[in-house]
Amino acid sequence: MANNEITKLPKQTFRENGIQEVQHLQEWIAKNPACLGEDLLIIQKEFDGFDGTYERLDLLALDKKCKLVIIENKLDDSGRDVVWQALKYAAYCSSLTRADIVEIFQQYLDKGNAGKDARQELLSFFDVENIEELELNTGADQRVILIAANFRKEVTSTVLWLGENGISVQCFKATPYAVDENLLLDISQIIPPPDAQEFMIGMRKKDEEQKQDKNATTRWHNQCKEFWKETLNEFEEEKNVNLANLKLKNVNSIGINSEIPSCLYYLVLCKTELRVEYYIAKSDAEENKKIYDYIIENRKDIETAFGEKLVWERLNSKKPCRISYRLGVDSENRENWPQMIEWLAEHYVKFEKSMKPILSTYKDK
Repeated sequence: MANNEITKLPKQTFRENGIQEVQHLQEWIAKNPACLGEDLLIIQKEFDGFDGTYERLDLLALDKKCKLVIIENKLDDSGRDVVWQALKYAAYCSSLTRADIVEIFQQYLDKGNAGKDARQELLSFFDVENIEELELNTGADQRVILIAANFRKEVTSTVLWLGENGISVQCFKATPYAVDENLLLDISQIIPPPDAQEFMIGMRKKDEEQKQDKNATTRWHNQCKEFWKETLNEFEEEKNVNLANLKLKNVNSIGINSEIPSCLYYLVLCKTELRVEYYIAKSDAEENKKIYDYIIENRKDIETAFGEKLVWERLNSKKPCRISYRLGVDSENRENWPQMIEWLAEHYVKFEKSMKPILSTYKDK
């Protein structure tokens, strides 16, 4: 500040300063994990408790959301295989139970903090009163943190791809600087960029929700196809239903021609409702309203013939009009399908018979 200027600090390498991966960098992070930008509880170093392998991960930690965090340290070069290495460790750790984690943490404390109790340290870190409240390492939500001075392109491109597919891997660039006889270490997150991290998480959640919605839609469409297949098979045995006029109009409906062109009877399947309906949908909205008004003048005769009150919808703000009878159902439960098919057959026949005399007279007009 004396000269009111800034000075560029010369970058150093870990190698030229004799800094070792385990002896120095790993110890610095273990003693001050907050350098990674969040509260982390280190529960083990050089962990090798994997069945059938002698591999060791550098640091194992827990974050505030009870997720295991695998931390892999490299020095001047990340190497090509660090992502694969860390993902293996994450897979190995995915099976660790709460009891396993407590035991691993206690072993770590016994080495350097004799007298400390793992359970008490966990209760303090998570600010809970009972260890049973902690749902540690549930599901496949393990995280990976990679630290190095330089990351190879094959590493960064893989990390970005994993992030887009919901696997949390962060890259931190560790850069040593010389200041007189002192050495400063700058550790900064480069992937994902800190300012964009929440946005990227939000986008992943949105993508996942869209995938789930798409999968749910596909399942529903497939169910509709199966339902109509069963319905048509049953209708073939129902002499009162004229199959010659049946047409699958949409995935959830079957249309049947009526006495008035472009006005169809429909059998409609919704997740919570079945409908038999008459849908007036000519290209001319005014003509649709004219047909509807003519039919509703005969409402009493139609409902008497049908034996139930119908739902009458002129839909003034829209082009078409609709007259229907409905049943609340859980159509996703296949056990309900036989009764639903029977209901459709019975009520479609009644609905057509009650509407036909009126529609025929309009046709004559």
